[in-house]
Amino acid sequence: MLSRLKVLVVLFVVAFSMPATAGEVVVVLDVGKALISSKAGESLNGQLDSLREDFQKDISKAEKKLKDKELDLIEKRKNLDDAAFAKARKAFEEEVMAVQKNVQEKKSKIDKRVSEAHKKLKSAMVKATADVSKEGGHRIVLNRSQIIIMDQQLDVTDAVVKKMNKALSKIKL
Repeated sequence: MLSRLKVLVVLFVVAFSMPATAGEVVVVLDVGKALISSKAGESLNGQLDSLREDFQKDISKAEKKLKDKELDLIEKRKNLDDAAFAKARKAFEEEVMAVQKNVQEKKSKIDKRVSEAHKKLKSAMVKATADVSKEGGHRIVLNRSQIIIMDQQLDVTDAVVKKMNKALSKIKL
């Protein structure tokens, strides 16, 4: 029993120490790297950074405007009777709720656009992976995140990224 195990281990080591050639049954793809380092992925990340920055600026402006109105309302409190203050406070609270609703709607639209862009990017990666796999005669492509130890010659990430770059160089948000 122990000798069979030794033989299997030796065969496994020999099989995976040989250089990868066309027709290698199992290859590995670093999905995260492919998505991030492709031209479309880089383009998308740049757009996302810009979009987040603009969104944060809009939120900051709205917060400042509301804070100024709140301070003004507090100052006016000294000169208003209870009914007038309650009316002004209610108007302020309605404005706060309207701003919150607006922010949520914008965020939802942004999330939807980002999701659609990621779907396009992933679709391009899957097609490029299928093409590389077909061209190389590979039968199984494993995600690098699921592999602990591997021979770097089994990595097809660079080939997949090249195919992705040819097929899709930009994604518009």
